[in-house]
Amino acid sequence: MRVTARIALVILSAGSKFLVLWLTDLVLGGAVRLGGFIEVTLLIVALMAARYAVRALIR
Repeated sequence: MRVTARIALVILSAGSKFLVLWLTDLVLGGAVRLGGFIEVTLLIVALMAARYAVRALIR
């Protein structure tokens, strides 16, 4: 059960980042260029790592 919850949390965390990127593209259109799949994936991983690091510092 804990493993399933952690996997769901990771999926939701990544999904929320994709949602933010999609909304940014929708609002700003061609004014923003992020790069290809690898660059966007690395950006999402970096955002998730920063979030977990901040949570660890707060605890």
